[in-house]
Amino acid sequence: MLTDPLWGSTLDRIAFDVCTQSLAIFVHVTRGAVSTRHELNLSGVTDFHFVNSIPGPWEYVELTELHFERDPSSDSWTFALLLWSDDSSMTGRCVAVTLDGADLN
Repeated sequence: MLTDPLWGSTLDRIAFDVCTQSLAIFVHVTRGAVSTRHELNLSGVTDFHFVNSIPGPWEYVELTELHFERDPSSDSWTFALLLWSDDSSMTGRCVAVTLDGADLN
């Protein structure tokens, strides 16, 4: 899947815009001495949850796993982004997903 290279990335920030119903997720991936930045955009967000039971504050946030599943009956995506473990995640539903401008298929 297009998002597989982001597994284990570091979350830099998220921007949730209620007016446009969009969620932008900014991460960077470090492989050796090279760090690459990526932008994951979710549009048409109809459901968004952040759940956490890991004590904080944290020094940084690891985006451990990213799961996207297409729901053909509603033509939307469900997503689950794990932060460290199942004890902390961002989940929801959206209409479209892009990574660095490329549509998630």
